Amino acid sequence: MTVGIVSAKGRSLAQENYVSFIQTDVAINPGNSEGVLFNMKGEVVGINSQIYSCTDGYMGQLFAILIDVATAISNQLKATGKVSRGRIDVMIQEVTKELTQSFGLVEPGGALVTLV
Repeated sequence: MTVGIVSAKGRSLAQENYVSFIQTDVAINPGNSEGVLFNMKGEVVGINSQIYSCTDGYMGQLFAILIDVATAISNQLKATGKVSRGRIDVMIQEVTKELTQSFGLVEPGGALVTLV
């Protein structure tokens, strides 16, 4: 068992944007990151999924999948043998002041689709 702090909720990772993650500072090592994340009441709140570390050791961040998402995935796998998700494969960027001027817009807002 290890103890840590939730440092962010609703995080997305560049290589994995299907779900939002819980980010923690739990001391974890490669090979034991697929455990359960509990809250202080002993309730399961997530499944530890990924470690982000520059040292390949415990110093880094742990990302956990929300238990509601894990449960929905489990239910889909049991019912159909696969997981179906909606996704549109595009990259977007913020509409900056410079882009606003170049497009002849009145004020910055929205997003610019840069890749489909």
